[in-house]
Amino acid sequence: MRIIGIDVGPAKGGHIESDLTQRIVEAFFSTGNYKTPTGVSVRPYSGCPHWTISRRMLGLPRIGRYDCATGLPFSLIVRDDDPPKAGQNIVEVHPALALWLWFRDVRPKNSSWIYKAEKTTREEIWNLLKGKFGSVFPKNLRFAGEIPSDDELDAVTAWLFARCWLRRQHVSLMGGAQAGALLLPVDDVLQGDFPCFRANELRRRQRV
Repeated sequence: MRIIGIDVGPAKGGHIESDLTQRIVEAFFSTGNYKTPTGVSVRPYSGCPHWTISRRMLGLPRIGRYDCATGLPFSLIVRDDDPPKAGQNIVEVHPALALWLWFRDVRPKNSSWIYKAEKTTREEIWNLLKGKFGSVFPKNLRFAGEIPSDDELDAVTAWLFARCWLRRQHVSLMGGAQAGALLLPVDDVLQGDFPCFRANELRRRQRV
């Protein structure tokens, strides 16, 4: 499940155009060289039904200065400073996007990414993930079937990204409070292209 955060309190300032429908980080993966393939959906967060679940369970996302929840169980992290070493924190991960970025150059260009509906695709991606990071998986990791379900694969991927980020291995937090922030594979081209896109989007999206 993606825990989506667009605003962590009044101090972050006013909204910008489309702030309540499609964040800048989502727009980045919807056009141009980083447009995701079928099977890797980066929909505007307002069109994702699970954001209401995260609101109910965690009080996130907070969506404006009148959203005055107090005593939230987790602090939302939106900056790629040193990862937290204490407290209860939460960070956003998009497992399907993460898997695509990790393995898009490994798999043939015409490969399917519809792993939620196609078992053979899911098995291939799982084998790639296991081959790359299997040594760090918990020894008691078990699944109901012979390979993980789509939800199990998403959960393992989210756990793995958080683990790598805490150790500063292969993963960084891209974005920020205003643009949206996601844990993504470290990629010099990706991390170089996003700031330019973000700056252009901020200029285009006039403040409201």
